[in-house]
Amino acid sequence: MREETCHCGHDPELIGIYNHSDAASDSGTDRPVILLLNSGLLPNTGPFRLYVRMARHFSRLGFDSFRFDLSGIGESNRRDDSLPRDQQQIDDIKLVMDSLENTHGKTQFVVMGICTGADNAHRAMVADERIVGAVGIDGYYYATRRYYQNYLFRNLAPRLLQLETWREKIAQLLTAKVRRDSQPITLPFRWKVPQKAKTAADYQLFIGRNAHKLCIFTASWPYNYQEQLADAFPQLPIGENVKALYLENAEHMFPLKEDRDTLTNAISAWLQERF
Repeated sequence: MREETCHCGHDPELIGIYNHSDAASDSGTDRPVILLLNSGLLPNTGPFRLYVRMARHFSRLGFDSFRFDLSGIGESNRRDDSLPRDQQQIDDIKLVMDSLENTHGKTQFVVMGICTGADNAHRAMVADERIVGAVGIDGYYYATRRYYQNYLFRNLAPRLLQLETWREKIAQLLTAKVRRDSQPITLPFRWKVPQKAKTAADYQLFIGRNAHKLCIFTASWPYNYQEQLADAFPQLPIGENVKALYLENAEHMFPLKEDRDTLTNAISAWLQERF
């Protein structure tokens, strides 16, 4: 395995680590390059160095990969233009693909990321046909009737039946005397999930291109059973070009090694099956 620091573009300059595969694939150099996208403001190492481990694992399977920082994150420069941030991020991904095409001769890519990285991966595959696959980890979710039933019986009902829960709520109501102006000012992050009709149209686009998407969900996300994605889109052939995987014991940022290994092995199996 060989790792190489790459500088893509000039304004902005995007910096990352290119992992060369240990062995060529059966089809020569036709396998797509895997692009690992930032999750929020985390650098290109990923949470708990997840992306480092993934990149090296993919290398052993015969896949090149590039884990890099989008503009304004980690080691990459900020942009000077006034484009909306979501458009800047897509432009960054295109800039990286252009650069790797020029320097490494790569023309096909798989993009993957967690949370906001999943959002960027999905939108990038819509925008650029060079992206033949995407992995979204805790990305777009849509509730179903069964989801609400599961939530009620697994989460809400047991708490409502506990006497201590009611005692705590009553105590809070009786002792709540904090002045409004003493409340801390918070700026919560809000990620707006696209309308379901828009996502359905995107999935249809992927199917038409014969591009592939793997949607992975953890127990930390509003997703609580394996078939939820298929139930949310009954008109689509979920399981073919678009596939879902529910990791019911994993947390959003994968702090446990066991869960990181499970995630990496699941993505690896999908990559080898599809590409």
